[in-house]
Amino acid sequence: MSHCTVSEKFDVLYDVFDWNDGVADGLEMSTAFLLIKTIFERNLYFWPSHELFNLVEASFDLSVASVYRAVWASDPHASPVKLSAYKEGPAVDVTEEVQETLNRYQRMFGTKVIDFNPDSGAFKQIGTLIKGGADMLAKTGVSRFKLYIYYTVSAERFVFTVSYDRQGELALKSEEKDDLDSYLKRNINKLFLQGRSKGIKKAEFIQKSINIPFLHDLLRVETLYRDRVASTLVKKKKLD
Repeated sequence: MSHCTVSEKFDVLYDVFDWNDGVADGLEMSTAFLLIKTIFERNLYFWPSHELFNLVEASFDLSVASVYRAVWASDPHASPVKLSAYKEGPAVDVTEEVQETLNRYQRMFGTKVIDFNPDSGAFKQIGTLIKGGADMLAKTGVSRFKLYIYYTVSAERFVFTVSYDRQGELALKSEEKDDLDSYLKRNINKLFLQGRSKGIKKAEFIQKSINIPFLHDLLRVETLYRDRVASTLVKKKKLD
């Protein structure tokens, strides 16, 4: 007889993570990701973090947050020209360059939060984000040009704007004040490629987590192993 079913295990784990989260009504997407990652790692089954997060998003949000367009432009509504063919004009299409860099960044660091703060971000220089960015600056200048990153989260479309100066460095000023205002400003300078703003309820978590490959199977196998090999049940002794 099993110690508990797979659903009962998820029930207990959900409550533990929900009590520790204590912010959202239900589990936030990032907390659900940590719960699922813990199950895999406990069974020595390691997913690359960004791929696992995409699986979690696809299961609970039915979409995966991603960048679908990037333009270096003085007029974001103008028709852009590919960077490789650009000579002059109000807009440069840098979609391929930005997508390649951000995908590589996510694979390397396992996060879908892209930091554009000048004191902590990885893309302080435009050349680290856009291959050929320095040459692009020389052709376009920076007087009215900004980088517009178009992305989807939870099947909704958004735009994120980044400014670089004449030296190709982030034009944002970092503040050292330790207060709520500076904290919120720092968050504004981050690109959050994470879906689902509302919490995940327990019934939905148990139901939709079955879409993640091997997750329920690992818990089921662990239960069978404990039942047959490493059972903690001890036969009770009769009292005299």
